[in-house]
Amino acid sequence: MEPPPTVRVSVVFLRTMRALPLTTLFTIPCIVLLLSLAGCSGNGGATTTAPATSTAPTTAPVVTTTPSPQGAVAYITSENGGNMTRRSVTVDNGPATTYHVKLNSGSLNHRPVEGFGGAFTAASAVNYKKLSDEDKRKFIELYFGGTGLRYTMGRIPINSCDFSPYTYNFDNVSDDFTLEHFDDSLKGDEDTGMIQLLHDALAVAKLKLFGSPWSPPYWMKADNHPMVGSPNPCLKQDKKYKQAWADYFVKWIQSYEKKNISIWGVTQQNEPMFYSNTRWEACSYDPANQTEFIRDYLGPTLNKTFGDRVKLMYMDFVRNLLMEVSDVLLQDSKAAQYVYGAGVHWYGLNSIDTLEAFKTKYGSKYAVWGTEASTCFPEDRFFNTPWKRAARYVHGVIVDFVHGGGTGWVDWNLLLDEIAAQDNRGGPNHADNYCFAHIHINNASQLVVHPSFYTFGHITKFVAPGARMVTSLNVSKSEPSSIFTINTLEAMAFVNEAKTELEVIVLSSQEDDISDLIIEVQLPGGQYQTIHVVLGEYGTLKMQWNIFEGGSSPSSFNLETTGSTQLDLGNDKVGLKLAIVPLQATTKDAKSLQMYNYVRSSFEDSVRVRTDHSISWYRLQRSTDDIHLLALKSDLTEAKGNVRSLSIDQDIIFNRVKDDRYYLRFDFTARGYYASSEGEELSFSVQRTIVEGVFDAADP
Repeated sequence: MEPPPTVRVSVVFLRTMRALPLTTLFTIPCIVLLLSLAGCSGNGGATTTAPATSTAPTTAPVVTTTPSPQGAVAYITSENGGNMTRRSVTVDNGPATTYHVKLNSGSLNHRPVEGFGGAFTAASAVNYKKLSDEDKRKFIELYFGGTGLRYTMGRIPINSCDFSPYTYNFDNVSDDFTLEHFDDSLKGDEDTGMIQLLHDALAVAKLKLFGSPWSPPYWMKADNHPMVGSPNPCLKQDKKYKQAWADYFVKWIQSYEKKNISIWGVTQQNEPMFYSNTRWEACSYDPANQTEFIRDYLGPTLNKTFGDRVKLMYMDFVRNLLMEVSDVLLQDSKAAQYVYGAGVHWYGLNSIDTLEAFKTKYGSKYAVWGTEASTCFPEDRFFNTPWKRAARYVHGVIVDFVHGGGTGWVDWNLLLDEIAAQDNRGGPNHADNYCFAHIHINNASQLVVHPSFYTFGHITKFVAPGARMVTSLNVSKSEPSSIFTINTLEAMAFVNEAKTELEVIVLSSQEDDISDLIIEVQLPGGQYQTIHVVLGEYGTLKMQWNIFEGGSSPSSFNLETTGSTQLDLGNDKVGLKLAIVPLQATTKDAKSLQMYNYVRSSFEDSVRVRTDHSISWYRLQRSTDDIHLLALKSDLTEAKGNVRSLSIDQDIIFNRVKDDRYYLRFDFTARGYYASSEGEELSFSVQRTIVEGVFDAADP
């Protein structure tokens, strides 16, 4: 008998005032037992969270998640709260008072998810070179590691783009039709650091990489036009120049692969119909010229050299032009045979009608890709706060996947600097076209992680390549209607490749409180499971344990944020002294004493059993209104060899989930780098849950 499938629901609430992104994990047997009020112990498997803070510098903590006694766990990212903060939820079969999501888990897109990622621009590489070795490791882990966003895709500019410090190409010798002078060392990309950045990312992740050209060398363009800007049409009309440009793609791919960087695909041209662009590298093609170049030159040339191994995408521009180009190119059977799908950018309109039309007319054969997304001028006037930009990412992915049948989605720059005069939009950008990224580097060369990192991570961490989108999904305020409503509640769902897990991601932009949500899942075979997610009244308690040596004490404590302080150590065995930190309870009523008694007994019963760290002295102390947890000393024994750096993250969560029921969890994570006996620098990370439980206020 096959094991029952695990259903994992990632319900992401992103609101401007009180955002509640939520991830719940549970198993189908647990749902059945919960519906019959029999209770259920969680066994829904494990996953990891994204970093717990958005301050600089930052690390990507390893937090292994297991379901609470109710079979559910939540991760909250909010405008004024924490990022990927663990919370509890209650799952039962009660009626939802607010919103309803209905889906058929057997109704799946025929095309699997390819992945999510970002662009390896020269600007990103230049900034990456400025980081310390330790911060480089953190940066790679943040995007590509198992504790970070788990990127599986990447975009590489072919030749320079605006996010390059200067304009360059790899064959600037006029009329070199055989490309004899093509620089297969890729000096421009080497000098900026792009090659090294790619190698560092590929050392920890398997990536599907695709290239996008901004401009060919000047001598291929009409009237020898410079790489910046473009005539229309872009290329000289002599066939020799068009073929030389097609051959250039092959040379570029082969040169990268000589450097052990495999290329999965290319787009025909970045933003080919941006005719008015005079500020950065460009090459204009109207739909007819795109079709001709793909049909007669680029398609046959790539196919002759690589077969169908290297994918070719067309468009690579804003959504609203998708049908205008597709109705020309895809109606030409000779051109259409060479293309894998269409790339779209999120700038401007949502163009939902256009995406729906493409999915209906062409979606059975051709994929839609999100190939670029960022907030730049002039859209930064509308998405003018970090939180608005963060919410936009979830909305952007939902639009492309649900309406266009998307299969992949790639963000723009991985790493930008901060320019105060540009409201901290970043570069370098030789055209002064500054944008925002998930991660920036400040003037002190420290990493600054923005909220969009975490909201995008609610998708990238839980929707793995091979998953298929659920195509039958409705959302409404009460009972399901025809389709979910944009700008109120949006949703998408995925079934993993093994068909053992279901992911549901919900985006809310409502101003009113959303206290609960019904998720009704139709399973294969006609069975239904109804999950009632009760959000409750959440109050998060966070603390910081400051690390220090000797008998000295820190002068102050930060009681509002969860963070870590790094300490360079030279001892083989790490001795730590943890600061005394008060934990303030949410409740300040007559139930405080009961809460204190329960926390005290749970802590004393659990700590000796559930951690490998010896806490030599601890106690709980109750004041008039607050509960205080005091801990003094812990010896970390997992680290072997010469420890180079160490950090501790501490998080205590205390939530009222419903009426008089409460949830308590106490986690800490220690991580760092040490030198092995062979001299190799290795990383370590140890996570422990000291206490976790759901209880009634009346419990002793």
